[in-house]
Amino acid sequence: MYQPLATKFAYLAMTSGYIDPCDLLNIKGSMIKSICGTNMKLANESLEEFEQLTKHFYDRLNKDTNTNLTHNCRVLTNGLELPNNAWKVLRLMVTMTTNGGLNEFIQHTLPSDMYVTALLASMIGVDETDIININLALSDTGLFRDCCLDLLDLDGLPRGIVNGLIGDKVESYTQLISLLVQLQPCSELTTKDITHLDINALVEFLSVAVNHSLIGVNILLWGEAGTGKTQVCRLLADIVGAALIGIKPLGEDINQNKLNYDNNTSSSGLRLQYHRLVQNVVSNEEKNMLVVEEAEDIFLQGISNRGLGKDALHNVLENNTVPTVWITNDVDALPTSCIRRFSFVKHIHVPDNRVMENLISKVSKGLRLSKTFKTMLAAKANVTPANITNATFVCSTLELTGKEAETTILDMIDETLSACGFDEHKVQYKPQLPFSTEFLNIQGGNQAIEQITLSLNKNGNVRVLLTGPSGTGKTAVVNHMAKQANKELITVRCSDVLDKYVGGSTKNIARLFREAEEKEAILFFDEIDSLLLDRGGMSQSFEVQQVNELLTQIECFQEPFFAATNFSAHLDRAMARRFDFKLHFEYLTSSQALKLYNRLSAQSVIPNKVSAKLLALKFLAPGDFAILTRRRKISTTKLSHTECLKILTSENNRKQKNKAIGFIN
Repeated sequence: MYQPLATKFAYLAMTSGYIDPCDLLNIKGSMIKSICGTNMKLANESLEEFEQLTKHFYDRLNKDTNTNLTHNCRVLTNGLELPNNAWKVLRLMVTMTTNGGLNEFIQHTLPSDMYVTALLASMIGVDETDIININLALSDTGLFRDCCLDLLDLDGLPRGIVNGLIGDKVESYTQLISLLVQLQPCSELTTKDITHLDINALVEFLSVAVNHSLIGVNILLWGEAGTGKTQVCRLLADIVGAALIGIKPLGEDINQNKLNYDNNTSSSGLRLQYHRLVQNVVSNEEKNMLVVEEAEDIFLQGISNRGLGKDALHNVLENNTVPTVWITNDVDALPTSCIRRFSFVKHIHVPDNRVMENLISKVSKGLRLSKTFKTMLAAKANVTPANITNATFVCSTLELTGKEAETTILDMIDETLSACGFDEHKVQYKPQLPFSTEFLNIQGGNQAIEQITLSLNKNGNVRVLLTGPSGTGKTAVVNHMAKQANKELITVRCSDVLDKYVGGSTKNIARLFREAEEKEAILFFDEIDSLLLDRGGMSQSFEVQQVNELLTQIECFQEPFFAATNFSAHLDRAMARRFDFKLHFEYLTSSQALKLYNRLSAQSVIPNKVSAKLLALKFLAPGDFAILTRRRKISTTKLSHTECLKILTSENNRKQKNKAIGFIN
């Protein structure tokens, strides 16, 4: 391709004085044919053949050396404010990129790299000093993937740029980078959809940055996949009135029409290259923002052995001319030194139940989902806005409504969560008995429940410690109060915290408290004794650090906090003073046990013999009646009073210090 220009450059190389007959040893006829269109065989490196090849190129010179390419190279170098003769260098590089024969010819005929600058200067008619300055200027633009002092080592000229330069005449240099960038659409969100995020300060800062062309402005939006980071970024651009530009990773192969993911040129490397280029091309006088998605790939590539290194990444973040929003699902992949250089860092987390319920109503219009289903879906663990949007879109496409739509949505989301490794069932509370304060036996009375519920409704950061035997209703009352307050409940167990690496557990504790605070959720540590053992008996420093971290987080937490334990005596002594309410749950009273049995048996009259035996059991809890309920569900026949008493007696005797022998009859 571009044989007239390639032929001209080959002739100029032959007559430059830097190529000798002996340099033609590796020149093949296919190279010559690629350059000028006709073959010529070389038998040896004689002076005669050198002169014949020079004449061969001369005879095929054509005055038509593509005025479009020359014009477009001038437009681009002027737009990038490059030195006067930079367009000549760029035209040569485009010709060598599109004509493989010329590229090979120059590489094979150079006896030494020390003559590269002189040869190229002679071929395009400029001074060697100018070549060096032009090369440095080109290296800083992002037009080429690598920044090198040797002009021939500049490679990776983007396919989109090449196509633009060799195409029709352009009027503006911005036309030449249009294939590398993508103008982002407006956001599908409104400010009402992100009330769970405090973005006022970020909006004000971005507005100043965009309107006053501040240098080195970079915003990091991070969070798990599907939380709406891209939509939030688009909304930020909409609010400040800026055009949002995305960068596409097209490669250097001019015949390639798809994204480049080959082994030699990574997507992340290309996007970083184009980011540099767009910074030079986009006008500071216009309101523009850039967005770089999957930023973790760029930073991982940047610090790898083949990457640019941390210094180059720091330079990118400190000197960009257009405000840039970087989006990542994996903030841990970003070096701390880079995170510190972001102007603004914002965690985009999953909305709380109320915001999620509003989102479900918005995206499910026409599906006729019930209020109960929306509330349940909003409270479902690990569900993101993207999960809901995708599922409702499928139902709308299939024209499903009502129960059919609800079943499909739930199935789709469950399958997605399962594929993502979320085992939602391990922490999902499923009561066997309808909740009622009638069957709570709290030391000192149940009036504290009403006070705590009132505090939750007022968004108070109440702290409650629940102690007492297993099955007495501690977990049930926390779930009930969270439901009554319509607040998300995050239940934490020992396995959610403990980490096999030293220091990992303290990080997990901090993460759990941070996530709960961002979601304005109730945080409930079940069986907290496994994490808050008395420090006096600890021998390992990391165990003490874990307890210290948990106590500090509880002290600083600004949302409702609940903790439950069956073994309060094992807790660290500093624990108690951090709680506003300390509720001790005891076994059911005789009257409560009788009343609960009566309700579950659905009989108006209980035989006196049964009542007497039931009243003799002093260690019954609601959890024991839950066991009885489950046994009834799985039994193929209706359980008799005798069988029911046998089950309850067994559970009662198991809790006694000195167990009774046999069953009470």
